[in-house]
Amino acid sequence: MKRNNYDVRADILRLCRTPKKKTWIVYGSNTNFKMMDRYLSQLVDVGHIRVEGDLFFTSELGNSWVSNFDKLQ
Repeated sequence: MKRNNYDVRADILRLCRTPKKKTWIVYGSNTNFKMMDRYLSQLVDVGHIRVEGDLFFTSELGNSWVSNFDKLQ
């Protein structure tokens, strides 16, 4: 079954609940680097992910979004 954009975003946000580098996010979410750059920039722009050095963290807003997304599933 093909995943939609929301499924991929939720996967990324779940992975980043513990600090992750970009390579681990790519492998864990089963995407490629080109897709990951697009998703990460979108998630950072809306405040769902914060960046510290080369580590990515899910913000409180991102955790809230994933919780609401999981309730809809």
